[in-house]
Amino acid sequence: MVKKDMIQAIASECGLRMDQAARAFETILAAMEEGLVAGERIELRNFGIFKVVERKKSFGRDIKKGTLIPLGPKKRIKFKPGKIVE
Repeated sequence: MVKKDMIQAIASECGLRMDQAARAFETILAAMEEGLVAGERIELRNFGIFKVVERKKSFGRDIKKGTLIPLGPKKRIKFKPGKIVE
């Protein structure tokens, strides 16, 4: 399923026009992005949890010289799926 399919599903389920459903979808994504940038945890019941975690410092390798290059800590988004409700 791609973004367009999701927007079509929102439009048909909620009785909205495609442009209204697209705006609603984009608003949800923007709110999620703002929360994640701020380091907040996003919990969507019966779907899953998005949270920002910091990866520890690591090392890369310079291929030409064969030396190690220190890489600083990085942040990434981690998703934990919710429990399946049947």
